Amino acid sequence: MVQLTHIAPVAALFSGAFAATIKVQAGPGNSFRPESVTAATGDIVEFHFSRTHNVASSSFDSPCSSSGDSAIFSGDLSSGVFSVKVNSTDPIWYFCGYSNHCQDGMVGVINPSGGTLNDYKSRSQATSSSNMPSGVQNGIQGDASAFGSSSGSSASSSASAVSSSAAASGSSASSAAASTAGTATGSSTSGSATSSTSPNAAAPVKAFGLTGVIGALVAFLA
Repeated sequence: MVQLTHIAPVAALFSGAFAATIKVQAGPGNSFRPESVTAATGDIVEFHFSRTHNVASSSFDSPCSSSGDSAIFSGDLSSGVFSVKVNSTDPIWYFCGYSNHCQDGMVGVINPSGGTLNDYKSRSQATSSSNMPSGVQNGIQGDASAFGSSSGSSASSSASAVSSSAAASGSSASSAAASTAGTATGSSTSGSATSSTSPNAAAPVKAFGLTGVIGALVAFLA
C-alpha cells in the first residue's frame, strides 16, 4: 500500500500544472499595461519589453526606491521578457527606474491591497530620483518556461519515485505472501510424507525379518 506521505509530490505536480501566466507590457507610452494585475500563489507574471525599461519593486511608502535582498529587479532591457514567480498574495508594488520614468508615473502593482495605485503613482511623481539593486534578482530574464521546466522536472521525478516506491512495496508484499504460502505448503507436504510413508515402509521390513528367522530354523532342524 502506498503511504500517505507519498501523495504530497503528486499533489505538487497537479498544483503546478494549474499555475497561470500573466503578461504585462513594459514600454508603450512609458507605462505598464495593465498597471494592476491579480495573481495567485504560484502564478508567473511576465514583463514583455519593447523599449528600454526595467522593473523594480518597492514598498508602497517608498516608490522609486528599491533595495535589499527581497527586492525584484530585472535590469535594463530593451526587448525580451522578465518573469517573476508570485510566492504570496501580498501586494507587490513596482516601478521602472530607467531614466526618470518612475517620476513620470511608470508604476504598477501585483495584487493591490490597502493603498491605491493612484496614491502610489502620486508618491512616485513626488520623488527626485530612483534607487535600484545592482543586479538582476528575484526573477528570471526569460519567459515562464524558465520556471516550468525546472519545477516540472522536479515534480515528474517525485511522481516517478512514488511509482517506484509503490511498485517496490507491492513486490515486497507479493514476495512475502509467496514465501509464506510456499513455507506452509512445504511444511504440509513434508508432514504428510512423514506420517504416511514411514509406517508403511517399516511393516514389510518387520514381516520379512520374522519369516526369514523361521525359515532358517526349519532348514537347520531338517
